[in-house]
Amino acid sequence: MAKGCASVFLIFLLIITLPVWIGVGGVLLGVFGGILGAVVGLVAGIFTAIIGIIGKIFGLAFSGAFYPISLSPLAVVMIILVIILLIRSGNKTVK
Repeated sequence: MAKGCASVFLIFLLIITLPVWIGVGGVLLGVFGGILGAVVGLVAGIFTAIIGIIGKIFGLAFSGAFYPISLSPLAVVMIILVIILLIRSGNKTVK
């Protein structure tokens, strides 16, 4: 009889404290989820930073930033035009 009363009391206690256990479980789930999210975010951020650095290096190499003067396409066209005009004017003076 005592064993039956004890099991009924434990079931009753479990039912009464069920919201507390649900809350504790939710908190633990939130903590572990937050830690997991932080780790995943950190790893993803590191990979993104590495890819970004590689992209910057290639972008700088192709944009001409490693040369003493970084030239835009318009500046290159202007320089070519000036060189052509100088060559043409030089040919006229020779003639």
